[in-house]
Amino acid sequence: MIDFEPIVTKHLLDDPAIQSMTEGRVFAGDFPLEFKAEFPHILVAEMDNVDVEYPDNKATHSEIDIQVNIWIQACESISAIQQAVDQKMKALGCKRITVSSFNEIERNAFRRAFLYRTIVKLKEEKA
Repeated sequence: MIDFEPIVTKHLLDDPAIQSMTEGRVFAGDFPLEFKAEFPHILVAEMDNVDVEYPDNKATHSEIDIQVNIWIQACESISAIQQAVDQKMKALGCKRITVSSFNEIERNAFRRAFLYRTIVKLKEEKA
């Protein structure tokens, strides 16, 4: 099994445009509460990781769903950051399969959740 969440997070952090817009606030798995009021920020979460393609009864690939959540202040535009994230995810071989938007009134924030899917080749086991 491949843990794709830290791979995606590193690639988003290493992207100069995303780094500049988020000031490095790109996180995997769990969001540090001390950054709750700082915008924009991104949280990457692996939603599903299923083995697929079984020649000789051994999985050769994993189908992985990754959710990328982007938060901005409610009064800001999400366009530039979502385009940068979408370009990076597509460069990683991920296909966007759904997008959901949420107004978080209690935080004066807007969140857009992108769900991406990719198929990753598993490393061959050595005998």
